[in-house]
Amino acid sequence: MELDGSKLTDVESTHVRRRPTTLWLIASLVLVAIGVIFLLVGLHGPRVGPSIRGPIGKTSPSGLKAPAVAQLNYETSASRGTGSNLNTLSESSSSPFYASSEPRSTRVSLVSSAAKPVGPSPVPQRLVARSVARSIPVHLSIPAIGLSESLSELGLNKNGTVQVPTSWAVPGWYRFGPSPGQEGSAVILGHVDSVHGPAAFYRLASLRPGNRVSVKLADGQTVRFKVIGLRMYLKSKFPSRLVYGSRSYSALQLVTCGGTFDSGTHHYLSNLVVFTEMVK
Repeated sequence: MELDGSKLTDVESTHVRRRPTTLWLIASLVLVAIGVIFLLVGLHGPRVGPSIRGPIGKTSPSGLKAPAVAQLNYETSASRGTGSNLNTLSESSSSPFYASSEPRSTRVSLVSSAAKPVGPSPVPQRLVARSVARSIPVHLSIPAIGLSESLSELGLNKNGTVQVPTSWAVPGWYRFGPSPGQEGSAVILGHVDSVHGPAAFYRLASLRPGNRVSVKLADGQTVRFKVIGLRMYLKSKFPSRLVYGSRSYSALQLVTCGGTFDSGTHHYLSNLVVFTEMVK
């Protein structure tokens, strides 16, 4: 018996027609899988926080310079009972602030104040006269970024590290420095974000020279500042003297984290510092 050649031809042609369809299905599934992988990598890839491209504005008002050797204006817990009323923050100190899944702090090297600081340049009397009496700051307002929040107080841990805010939403004032409005460098630190999303100082990088900052004090006064500059520093090169050091005018520095996030240490690699000066 002879086989019907036409039937064989029909069977073969059917397999030929089905083979491309199967290949296309497999290729489509592979492309979908690749797309899902790239999406997951994009969502969980390197984390980058708020940053600035380069220095903005100044770190001190026109015609004024911070002392070459800066001092803290008030004694710290590390200096009590040692016969020294002033301590100097080491230039090599790492930043006193982290934004991670768990609030952490970093060691601050305190150096004896035996070395005499270089005196500041002459200051117009109008700037000196504007300083106010020491009073605990209780509220911070920055209209340009929609911030209006109460303030906590920060000190030093027993091991000499600087405390950081325990709340992601509440910034903290470093209480061993001047209070806002006093002559010198008042410093307020705030978290940039958390595992849950943006924190108090998330939009700090969007501030620009001229923006206003208001701080309400416990004695009822409200002191006002204007932004004069922004700087981004690697934490390994954080200029502690510039940020925490004494000044011949009333300054307020706002500090947060930014730049690249190190997923291994849960720390940002940089700090953003906003420099301000008090205004009438």
